[in-house]
Amino acid sequence: MKKFLLSAAMLIAAIGMSATQAYYVAGNGGADATGKWCNGVNWDPSNAANAFVSGQIIFTDVPAGTWEFKVTNGTWNNAFGYGAVDIEASSKPLSDAGGNIQFTLTSTQDITISFDGTTIVVLGDFGSGDFDPQKDYSIMVRVYSTPGVDYPMQFIGNGVYEAKSVNLDAAFKIADTGYSPVNYGGDGSFVDPSVAYTLLKGAMGNLTLEAAGVYDVTVTIQTDWSAELSLTPATAVENVNAAAISTGNGTIFAEGEMQIFDLTGKNVTAQNGQLKGNYIVVVGGQSTKVNVQ
Repeated sequence: MKKFLLSAAMLIAAIGMSATQAYYVAGNGGADATGKWCNGVNWDPSNAANAFVSGQIIFTDVPAGTWEFKVTNGTWNNAFGYGAVDIEASSKPLSDAGGNIQFTLTSTQDITISFDGTTIVVLGDFGSGDFDPQKDYSIMVRVYSTPGVDYPMQFIGNGVYEAKSVNLDAAFKIADTGYSPVNYGGDGSFVDPSVAYTLLKGAMGNLTLEAAGVYDVTVTIQTDWSAELSLTPATAVENVNAAAISTGNGTIFAEGEMQIFDLTGKNVTAQNGQLKGNYIVVVGGQSTKVNVQ
């Protein structure tokens, strides 16, 4: 009986603690007069000014800018980020900034955040709104090789972007310089280059190919920010200012470390010295097409 009463008391205490659990918004409020986002408090997991009241907090007069945050229980040991967001119920677009929730404002406005202990809902009129298919967002294929290489994409029009002869030898994303508002990744599965791939906006996961190689990359973005990635083995030269390259007797020579691909995108660097025909050579992130006799 004593054990039963003790267990019951512990259960009641646990329920009481859960009911009174305090949660906070911690974000890049800054200490340099950045305004009223997070009340000007910079990444403090337990600041009383940023505490939820009855599961909600409203930040008034948040200035234009790109802002990030997580929800905490007062410590960083239990923090809720982008993965906890109810995307359907929240205003769009939101981005995944390394696990943080990120949004962009083009004017001063109020931001409302709700949290029920599990799920985050973010409401506001975010600056990027609908995707404008007639605007050039200056996006890139961002390849996370060592060192990383950014390949600028040419704006074709109507939401279509292209980049030629991109060396996809590592994980990559489709994004702009600041990963906002354009930031596309994947769900963690390998991308089959022979099949069009549906990109995920704000995804934390990078894109990784089943078969690394040099590809022509096409991205098509719709007004609702849905996007599709298409890859074809590279057949054209994008960078005409590649490092000095010469050929002779089945061998390609270059000033710097290079990778050699056939026109199907297969890496044939190990076969240098026994080559014949057309190849794409990548040196220092730049590519060119050469013929070897």
